[in-house]
Amino acid sequence: MRTMRTLAVLIGVALFSTTAEAKYEGHSAQLINSFGKGKPEKWTLRATRTQYRLESADRKTAYIVTRAGTTLLLLDQKRARSAGVPMALRTLFNIERTIGRTGGKPCMNTAKCRKAGVKRKFGRLCVKWVEVQTDVSGKSVGKTVYFVDKKMMRLIARTMPDGSRLELRRFKLGPQPAAAFEVPKDFKR
Repeated sequence: MRTMRTLAVLIGVALFSTTAEAKYEGHSAQLINSFGKGKPEKWTLRATRTQYRLESADRKTAYIVTRAGTTLLLLDQKRARSAGVPMALRTLFNIERTIGRTGGKPCMNTAKCRKAGVKRKFGRLCVKWVEVQTDVSGKSVGKTVYFVDKKMMRLIARTMPDGSRLELRRFKLGPQPAAAFEVPKDFKR
């Protein structure tokens, strides 16, 4: 339960960090997450200033994070119940929190993070960042590459040394339907 509270606080900080664009109403994207060379998970992500919704490709599972108590929900076809959040969403929240805290740097270790130019990624103009990964002795073991949308200050892609990746494709700005964030009446903790 303590882990859930800590996660809720982290998510709350990530959700409500300021955005570079004052007129931000929300966005949607396809979120792709893979570990190493494993099969990628595909999700649909919807976000507003106060909420996130992550829905599985088969549309049977959805996670909602809302500002009211920073509620974590797992919705499925049969019932609604409280649940943890998938790794892809936790990773995205942590990186977006770091971007907000550091004024644009997505790297967890900002001392080893350097700007590597401006490039297009999935049709978005992005700042490319490179973070050198080291082992306990300080020897370089690879690089993590991040692409942060230049206008929105949101993560678009991250690739780690082992090939793991997190990508937001088909990124679209605009208001999101309120119905996507409604909490079911039968929700139980």
